[in-house]
Amino acid sequence: MFAFTYFEDDFSANLDKWTRPYDGYSLDGNENPIVGTYGWYLSEGILKGEAGYYERSYLYPNIGTTLTSFEFQVEMENKNGVDQSFWFFASPDHLNFYEINFRFDEPDWSQDHNNITLSKSVNGTYVRLDTAYGKSENNPNKSLDFDITQNERHEAKVVFDAGHIKIYFDSVLVIDYVEVNLLNPGAIVFRNWGGAFYQGSYGRVLNHFYHIKVTSVGGEEDKDKVIIVPGLGASWNSEAMLTGVTGPALEWKLPTFVKNYDALVDTLKNKGYKDESMVGVEEDPDLYVWAYDWRRPLEEIVGNFHSFVNEKIASNEKFSIVGHSLGGLVGRMWAQANSTDSRLQKVISLGSPHQGAIKAYKAWNGADFGGGLSGIALNVLLQLHKKDFPYSSVEAVQNFSPSLKDILPIFNFARRGGDLVPYSDLNTVNDYLQSMNVSSGGVIPLLTTVAGWGVRTDEYMSLGSRNFFDRLLNKWVDGRPINYQLNSLGDGTVLKKSAVLTGATEELVPSTHGQVVDQSIALVLNELGLDLDGIVAGKTVDLSKAIVFSVASPVSLDVSCNGGISQQSDETGWLVVENDGSINQCQVNVLPVGNGGRYHLVAGKVDDDQGWQYFEDEVGSGQTKSYSFKISADKLILSGGLATMYDLVKKDCQNLLVDYSGDEDLLACVDLADQRNYLSLVDRVFSFRGRQKELVVSQRIIVKLEDILSMELANGSSLIKAQASLKQVKIERSLVERVERLKEAKGMALTSFGAVNYDKALVLIRSMEELINKAEYSRVEAEAKLVDKYFRLLW
Repeated sequence: MFAFTYFEDDFSANLDKWTRPYDGYSLDGNENPIVGTYGWYLSEGILKGEAGYYERSYLYPNIGTTLTSFEFQVEMENKNGVDQSFWFFASPDHLNFYEINFRFDEPDWSQDHNNITLSKSVNGTYVRLDTAYGKSENNPNKSLDFDITQNERHEAKVVFDAGHIKIYFDSVLVIDYVEVNLLNPGAIVFRNWGGAFYQGSYGRVLNHFYHIKVTSVGGEEDKDKVIIVPGLGASWNSEAMLTGVTGPALEWKLPTFVKNYDALVDTLKNKGYKDESMVGVEEDPDLYVWAYDWRRPLEEIVGNFHSFVNEKIASNEKFSIVGHSLGGLVGRMWAQANSTDSRLQKVISLGSPHQGAIKAYKAWNGADFGGGLSGIALNVLLQLHKKDFPYSSVEAVQNFSPSLKDILPIFNFARRGGDLVPYSDLNTVNDYLQSMNVSSGGVIPLLTTVAGWGVRTDEYMSLGSRNFFDRLLNKWVDGRPINYQLNSLGDGTVLKKSAVLTGATEELVPSTHGQVVDQSIALVLNELGLDLDGIVAGKTVDLSKAIVFSVASPVSLDVSCNGGISQQSDETGWLVVENDGSINQCQVNVLPVGNGGRYHLVAGKVDDDQGWQYFEDEVGSGQTKSYSFKISADKLILSGGLATMYDLVKKDCQNLLVDYSGDEDLLACVDLADQRNYLSLVDRVFSFRGRQKELVVSQRIIVKLEDILSMELANGSSLIKAQASLKQVKIERSLVERVERLKEAKGMALTSFGAVNYDKALVLIRSMEELINKAEYSRVEAEAKLVDKYFRLLW
């Protein structure tokens, strides 16, 4: 049933929600009125009530209405004394009331204790209605096993509903009483009562209160169910991501590092909603977070959502959809196709790209992902599938995540020579979203769109010509981006003009794309017809410099950074380490689950798109495989010393010999790694790469060679040498491009293999420019030697 919150306080601020009457009823032990704040006070976020010998005082929650039926919940603790009392239906003269008294197991009080009583006062005549006895009472009436212990937090709940009074203690129903002659409705009252517990011997009665909530019960309409649909990258299934399999039967889950929806879920739980983790076998949840395969075409995702809705929502039930980013599009398009479904009440989209997003264009056409949840997920996916698409990251992206095409912009965003290019004239056009927007009329009355603003967001991009390398790598089919024009009317990913739909209700919140859910909770509650009490504050998670480890295999990860407490990967294989910039090293242990097997580990740093690394190996029962990483110049680098790095190169060359048996360069690689002859080792690895056109494992070796060269060259490095090396590779780059233009003019086209090596060289040149500014001179020298080797593979 719909639970309306009348009153709630966690005592984190002040007592402004309460009234402490000093009207002659609050009396000290000599029957003199208590004045000031005596008896009730706030300390350390706790409401504290105390009373001495025969003292009494009262505290009233300012509910603003007289309740006839309600549910009262309180978290409490008795520190000293016996009594902790609450009055209900209390008259202003204190002559009529129901009293519920929790009598704690006080060792200095040998009389009645460790029991719960329900009593009634009628015109000053006090009558006991029922008593429940705790387990330590030697009483034949004891029927329930509970213990009202001191110095422990307990939860109490009282339900008043049409004369039916139920009292729960720590979720156990202890009193179930039907009252025939019900008192007139009145106030709810907290009561301090010292009684005959003499403070001279034992101290004062002292009670602590941590949280109180008063809600409605019964007589209300059924509340709508709520389905929350997360955004792109927020759900995960390791098997699907590794193998590329699809299908609605796969179990998708949200990794534990995805916090974007926690505050909204917890807020709805405060409103009485229950998800599948909170209900029994015969109970029905009313709150769902739908984890799904966000890689698939949007139309397919909507079809899978249709199956989910029909599985969870009965024909006589009502529900609303709250979708974030891509999830808002899923909810809106399902509603658009089912706008006459009487079950659907509301669709709320939060930061959803109803007109598409330029970030999707950059990912689809250039494998340029950026940060955030989607960037993390796409980077990990790319590493897992690089071996299937060694020549083109763009082809890999378009193969494993066709959903990106369905959120390409359908507004004019591209410029050539200063002129705006109609989006429909571009090579890749988002026909699906365009057609769905044209036919969106039926969903408009049900739709509320929330847009974030205040964060500079891509609105226009200027396109230059593709070079021959772009063409060979299938990148930037409409032209290479030169620069971007930004607009602060956006959330950093989705522009305000894209997050709305003509005719639908529009709301604005100052927010980033990742935080728009947290910032919109009050708006969501209002749209769902819920009051605004009990909103849970979101936990801001800064992923901008986070270190990411993901494993898709029968293994788990144990990670310790900066020598701190180790953390374990969750059941989806993820472990994301928040980083304020202070982390400089991490130790990663790969542990078998069961008998273990072949594992696939991806490691990366969110703010370094080019530095993601992939490792594939085996670990058996009782074994551990370990990796050491360091953070240098804001890059995540495999470390562990020269001996470790040479051993890893040797192992990679031995693994390649399985497929390239007897290869002279690989045989030499094994010997040279043992000899630590780094210059000859580099020559042999690039020789093998050039002859066999093998791009995946050889690239992993080259990444390790960069670390080896950086360590070997450390003693002789300097700023002057680094600057000279950068100047030299830029000259080489210019020469390579001139030669390739001449070749192209003569019909001597560069191969895709050459284009991949050029692209790798280009990444390193950009890195060298950054490393010089960070005084990482030996790494500049190392990268310069690798750039030269990459360029030689083009000739």
